[in-house]
Amino acid sequence: FHDMNKVYEIDPTIIPRTQHYLLSQVKSDGSFEPEGNLHTGGLERSRSSKMSSTAFVAWSLLHSGSKDLDKTMDFIKNNLELKKEDSYVLALSANVLALYDKTGGFTRAVLDELDERAIKEDKVMYWKTPEEYQNSRYRTAISGGTGDMKDLETTALAAIAYIHADFRPTAVNKILTHIVNQKDSFGNWGSTFATILSLKALIDSVAQTGEGTDADIRIDVNDEEA
Repeated sequence: FHDMNKVYEIDPTIIPRTQHYLLSQVKSDGSFEPEGNLHTGGLERSRSSKMSSTAFVAWSLLHSGSKDLDKTMDFIKNNLELKKEDSYVLALSANVLALYDKTGGFTRAVLDELDERAIKEDKVMYWKTPEEYQNSRYRTAISGGTGDMKDLETTALAAIAYIHADFRPTAVNKILTHIVNQKDSFGNWGSTFATILSLKALIDSVAQTGEGTDADIRIDVNDEEA
């Protein structure tokens, strides 16, 4: 609704009403519990699914302008295990941190860890779930996505976090190139949520850099400067 309101007028009471409801669901430790199939893909709950549900709800609240999230941010900072966490959860958490404190030390630590896990090729950069975790019952996106769809969601989430944290702009170009390359013949990215996040990454990149910018443009044709 917050994003839609930029292009289409909505009832002004919807966002604060929804924020109020979400904030009423926060647990005493600052977390948001997974509910039913939400955030778990219908799989068993785990510490990782609780972290992803907390990060996703916090992201929506911060993105739409809510400020009352200090306890939730403490929960994320105290419970996010940088070396053990799934890359998807790291990317989701990085978005929350980029909105809350984009220059903070913990934010940069999460982004650095995420960056270390990226698959970096000459012109593209992306994330892929390690083979040993591909069939893990806990390695599921909030949308229920697994396999290639979860990897694409992870990559799009990472791009959005990099953009909003002003983190490694050269890497952002490579991530966006990979995302564009994954678009199918129908103009989609395989699943609804992967498509939404991919489009959001592309739109956010233009919104962050496209206004009031002076730039020199270099055009390459067949890998040679033209």
